[in-house]
Amino acid sequence: SMTTVIIILAAVIALIIGFGVSEKRSISVTALTSSGNIGQRGILGCTFEPDIQMGSIVIRWAKTGVAGLVHEFKGGKDHLQEQDASFQGRTAVFADQVIGGNASLELRDVQLSDAGTYWCSVTTARGSGAAVLQYRTG
Repeated sequence: SMTTVIIILAAVIALIIGFGVSEKRSISVTALTSSGNIGQRGILGCTFEPDIQMGSIVIRWAKTGVAGLVHEFKGGKDHLQEQDASFQGRTAVFADQVIGGNASLELRDVQLSDAGTYWCSVTTARGSGAAVLQYRTG
């Protein structure tokens, strides 16, 4: 009947509106322009609004022009399945400092080709955000 259709439509609309309201807000993520010396250890600085729920924190580092990810950290540990081969064995986050809002990336054995534009994106229980960082090497 028509009444049933109207009730179903109303329920669907309520669901859509409900999802819209519960949508995550954006959180503040800040990247620090940094430079590295060839062959040395470098730090790509990135901070975000802290969140006590470590399990919900996802940190993704990506680089313009690189197909795979630079680094991914979620649920308290590294997830490197999608990591680009050029960064294998050379990256780490400061796992014990993530809960305090530190998403910085440690890059070992810095190479000339590491220079470029990086994205630091962070998702927490509160929301998500991203920042761009220019990395210089020399």
